[in-house]
Amino acid sequence: MNRSGWQDPLIVTLGAATFAAPWLFPTTFGDAARGDIMAWSITLTGVVLTTVALGGILFPGRWEAPLELALGLWLLVSPWATLPFTEAIPSILGATILGGLIVMISGLAAFMSTHPHKHEE
Repeated sequence: MNRSGWQDPLIVTLGAATFAAPWLFPTTFGDAARGDIMAWSITLTGVVLTTVALGGILFPGRWEAPLELALGLWLLVSPWATLPFTEAIPSILGATILGGLIVMISGLAAFMSTHPHKHEE
């Protein structure tokens, strides 16, 4: 029987924080209400990340950790992909911190799911 991964509740929380960051801290993450590309990138990534993690809780399997890892990697590179359209330093720092946490958590979960420990009793 498949169980929900330990990382899924953490990723739901980080995904919700990622979604909310541009709305709560527009001077740091960009102002989504004014159409900032970086803010919308972070907002939409947060929505998708939260949805994937909730899907992992409701429909557990090995599929969600690699998707969460890919979304975390996108957060890490998105400031540079949207650099011509954003004010760089605060957005880079915020997205890098959130993306780094997501990459570490989901990467560890993906590694643990592909290398399970078998204990003989």
